[in-house]
Amino acid sequence: MATAERKFKKVRLHKVAKELNVTVDTIVDHLEAQGYVRALSGKGLNAAITDEEAYQDLLDFYKADKQTASRVQELRAARRAELEQVRAAPTADVALEEEEEPEAAPPVEAEAPVEVEAPEAVAEEVAEAEVEAPVEVEAPVEVEAPVEVE
Repeated sequence: MATAERKFKKVRLHKVAKELNVTVDTIVDHLEAQGYVRALSGKGLNAAITDEEAYQDLLDFYKADKQTASRVQELRAARRAELEQVRAAPTADVALEEEEEPEAAPPVEAEAPVEVEAPEAVAEEVAEAEVEAPVEVEAPVEVEAPVEVE
């Protein structure tokens, strides 16, 4: 039986950086320092790791960062679930309140209307108030349009 050797599929640097919780520049610096310059192909966003040994070296070296990243991801997921429960809880309370019938308001006793008389002094002031003379408005003046000189 012949054993089939599994070919390593190249992995993009930005994906490795996200997985290990480090920057792309940090990965490139580490690979260059370890002598895996040929394991890198491409530049910028298209850069990838083509050597399985270099990839395993990165996984071993940044194991602690990867564990930290996974713990942070778990905490974020737990916090998100907690916030969703809090947001859903008031909605459930409002739905329960809507189902309950409102209590009848106690009847309001009608009071006899109160008669208020206007003071005589105010009535006299209104009668004596002087009416101002209307303001006269002048007719609008027509202005000729300026003549353009060519």
